[in-house]
Amino acid sequence: MSPRAPFTFLLLLLTTPAMAQPAETDVIALRAEAEQLEEKMYTLFNALNSTDDFDVACGHKAPTGSTIPVWQCDAAFMRDARVRDMSTQYDNPTGGAANTQNGFIPQSGQQLSFKNRKKTQALNDEMMALARQHPELASAMIALNAKRQQLETAGK
Repeated sequence: MSPRAPFTFLLLLLTTPAMAQPAETDVIALRAEAEQLEEKMYTLFNALNSTDDFDVACGHKAPTGSTIPVWQCDAAFMRDARVRDMSTQYDNPTGGAANTQNGFIPQSGQQLSFKNRKKTQALNDEMMALARQHPELASAMIALNAKRQQLETAGK
């Protein structure tokens, strides 16, 4: 090992965090831009779609058991399904399929998505049909997709 090797290694250690910070800042900025584009796209979609059930709302929400909010977009029918699932606890507090010995266990997001897969497909079909009819919605969808690809590339 040359006498300069430890110095070079130390220099690399000292400069790496500073070089990594701008990339992290870029990812945060890209994520915020993607959220804004998604909000814009769903605002357009909500104004055009055929039913309030398909209206999508986005925001930062902390998942159950966490204090760290994540960006999440939900259709009204999925929010309603979650509320109905939670109300099962109050409708049947002493036992039955919705309860266990230790209390109520809500259905997972995956289970609720499976139960509502036909509505999800109908929402997707309507969104695609509306994008064909309304160039501004199609442009918003394309811009969001491009930003997500840029975010994915920056995150690697």
